[in-house]
Amino acid sequence: MDQIADNSSEINKLIDRMRGGDPEAINLLFAHYRKHLVSMVNGRLDNRLRVRLDASDVVQDALKDAARRLGGYLASEPVPFGLWLRQITVDHLNKAWRYHYKTDQRTVRNEVPMPERSSLELARQLVSNRSTPSQHLSRKEIAERLWQALSLLSEVDQAVLQMRNFENQSYEEIGLVLGLSADAARKQYVRALLRLSKIFHERESSS
Repeated sequence: MDQIADNSSEINKLIDRMRGGDPEAINLLFAHYRKHLVSMVNGRLDNRLRVRLDASDVVQDALKDAARRLGGYLASEPVPFGLWLRQITVDHLNKAWRYHYKTDQRTVRNEVPMPERSSLELARQLVSNRSTPSQHLSRKEIAERLWQALSLLSEVDQAVLQMRNFENQSYEEIGLVLGLSADAARKQYVRALLRLSKIFHERESSS
């Protein structure tokens, strides 16, 4: 199977071929994103889940689900194709988390917990050197406030911040998911961080 270039024009051509019912285009696109999706899942698995789940199996199930839902996506294309696959994969990882821990409890972020250290590092970027109420909160409270603010952002903004801060993805890798160049992905990240900071501080001042 031929490899495809990491650029939006090639991906858009394959999406057009998918719309025409070309099964090879589907296989090419899924193969193109598989490595990134496996890396994303591995980055979210803590030691408790790692002994029970294999990232490749999670991604395989997600891609099967995506194949079933492909018609709905092509009818509207609500988000970039790579981001759509990522969202489906995250949903499957969340379901696996709830299954293995036999719980329906939902956190404010409604997903597999992210590393606390990364959450605090991102919160410190938002707080900077300002004297704010956050300085008097526990780590758990800071993380929850951060995720409450994140939940108010668009899907694209949430994804780019999570990929950069919690999954340590490069701008090239983020661009792959969003259908952007590395430079455009970097600019998207900066804009998303500014919007998150604005919401974070507005919610602080009103609390």
